[in-house]
Amino acid sequence: RVLSQPSCSLLDLYLFANALQDDGTATLAEGLRQNTSLTKLNLCGNQIGPGGAAALGLALSEHPSLTQCDLNCNELTDAGVAPLVAALSTPLCRSPLAVLSLRKNGLTDAAVGVLYDAAVANTRLADIAICADWAPPRRQRRLQASSGLADNISKEASSRLSVYLEPRRARLRAAKERVDDPEALRKLFAAAATATADVDDADDN
Repeated sequence: RVLSQPSCSLLDLYLFANALQDDGTATLAEGLRQNTSLTKLNLCGNQIGPGGAAALGLALSEHPSLTQCDLNCNELTDAGVAPLVAALSTPLCRSPLAVLSLRKNGLTDAAVGVLYDAAVANTRLADIAICADWAPPRRQRRLQASSGLADNISKEASSRLSVYLEPRRARLRAAKERVDDPEALRKLFAAAATATADVDDADDN
């Protein structure tokens, strides 16, 4: 309800482990579709399945300022990935979403293939995080101890997506290193995502 208020100026929303499930996620998605301020959304560990992913995907594709979405440790499975990124993959999508985290969602190579196609279609997507590409031991232990579903992603599929996205990730990292102020960084993050899209478009021509 707060998200949909015209006066809402919330930038970050962190709802880790609140058992939202699909119904709660659909309700949240409705609020997001009326919100214009949020830049970062964390829904890690909320038992979100394919139904919630579909509702959230549409909201993400329409949001004018959201640049990061964390869906680690949920239950999307391969069936939830396609509807999550479907609206983000259309030519009309102008979402600034740059970072999408999907570790521990019961994904296989089929889902990674869908994500690869989404990255090709949407040049603003700069960092799609999946389990097979995640090395830091401390964070890996935290994921292993949390909720969600184990992934079964081959090194080949993970590497293909990672190599394709690396130039975009590098540009985002460079943009973040130039700024210390958090609010300025948020604006730069969105701008860098747009710049990434412009560079990739130029490379294709």
